[in-house]
Amino acid sequence: MGKSKQPAGGPPPVVLALVTDQFRCQRLITAGRMLADRIEAALEVVNVSDPSRASNPEAIEFLFQTSREHDAAMTIHYSPRPERFLGELIRERRPAAVVTGLPGEGSSLLRKLWLRFDQVEFYLVEQDGSLRPVGVLDKAEAGRDSSQGILPYIGLAPVHLTE
Repeated sequence: MGKSKQPAGGPPPVVLALVTDQFRCQRLITAGRMLADRIEAALEVVNVSDPSRASNPEAIEFLFQTSREHDAAMTIHYSPRPERFLGELIRERRPAAVVTGLPGEGSSLLRKLWLRFDQVEFYLVEQDGSLRPVGVLDKAEAGRDSSQGILPYIGLAPVHLTE
């Protein structure tokens, strides 16, 4: 992991921290700040919620304050298809890295993103706050899980973020 590559005259590199509406996502913001500082990038915290599901406004407020304390902007988005929204956000923003929590049981959202964006560095924040890159084995396991519809979602073609 070296310094980020900032295109000449382009926007500064960014690390995206993807949070849900849970207090424990504070560890993602903390780890995201450490990574952003290491690669000299800005940190942006993103929450995408399905508007049909109940959310925890107290946790969102807590994460918003935590983001401010870590010199990060936090945005909240509502979409009935969070995985599609996040995919488009990553494709458009071209982040230097994406920081997430551990994949939830029964949820394939993160695994879909790992497979779809093979040139984006994804990092997992463990329960103890330690940060580790998503590796080949994580992606291989995600690719085997076709019972959750991962491969049809990505159309069997990764998105390459080249200029």
